[in-house]
This record gives sequence, structure tokens and C-alpha cells, in this order.
Amino acid sequence: MNSMFCRRQPKCKSLLKVDEELQQAEQTGEQVMKCRRKPTTMRVDPGEDIRLLQELAYLEHRTDILDCKLKKQQEEADRRKIAKENGLSVSCQCCFADDLFPEEVYSCTNDCCFCAECIRKSCELKLGEGDIQFPCLADCGAQFAWKTLQVNENRLSTNGVK
Repeated sequence: MNSMFCRRQPKCKSLLKVDEELQQAEQTGEQVMKCRRKPTTMRVDPGEDIRLLQELAYLEHRTDILDCKLKKQQEEADRRKIAKENGLSVSCQCCFADDLFPEEVYSCTNDCCFCAECIRKSCELKLGEGDIQFPCLADCGAQFAWKTLQVNENRLSTNGVK
């Protein structure tokens, strides 16, 4: 039996990266052989290693996950296009992004409209300065109500403000 062993070392230790590297080698026609290894016992029960289980689940369902992600992105793009065509999109008065859905818009007590990113940056700036009041970004004299920030806390906290 002719035994050939690979001469290159894997670039990373992530199971996902190794799988992608092997698939790429298979697609390019590169011959991939197993590396010689010493037999070792696995010290961690795979049922207890959450990260390993997550990577294995992702590898098993990768095409479904990527298809679902692409489908959601396409649906989002279609929704934005339809909203813009029908005049349902709202624009931010700070960064002037004009393709926002009404549920993505935050307003001060004088109904000035802003996107979540502008509110997040403003809140970070004010908190960094030690201020606990959040004035309107359009300098209308009003402030963002605590209730508005609390109701939208999940959306804002995923972007960095909590």
C-alpha cells in the first residue's frame, strides 16, 4: 500500500474551517490524504462540549441555514423595494437613510424620526459624557423619552447600548 501523508499543517483549529478547506481542496482536485497522528483518547464528552455540538449542528445543516439566510435577505430587499415604491418608507433626520420601515424608526417627544444606529451612537456618546438625558438629534428642544428607549431596548442593546 502506498501511503502518502499531507505535508501542510491545517491553518486553523476550527472544525468549520477545516471542513471548508477540505471541500475547497476537493473542488480544485487537490489530493488530500490523512495526516499521521498518534492515537489519543478524547477527554471531553461531546455531549458536554456545547461549542463542538454547535459546530457539528452547523456543519450538518449548513446548506439549509445559508439558503434560509439568503431567502430572508431577499425577502427583506423585496419588502424595502415595495415600501419605497408605495411611499411607506421613512427617512432618518440625522443620517438621511431613506429606506427605513416605520417599525425601525425611533422618535423624540416632538416626533422627529431617527434610525436605531443614530440613536445608539447618540446614547453611547451621552453615556460616555456621563449624561443621563438624551436630547433630540434635530435640536428641536425635546428629548427621547425613557419609555421609548426601554420599549426599544432589545433593538438598541443588540447594537451596543444597554
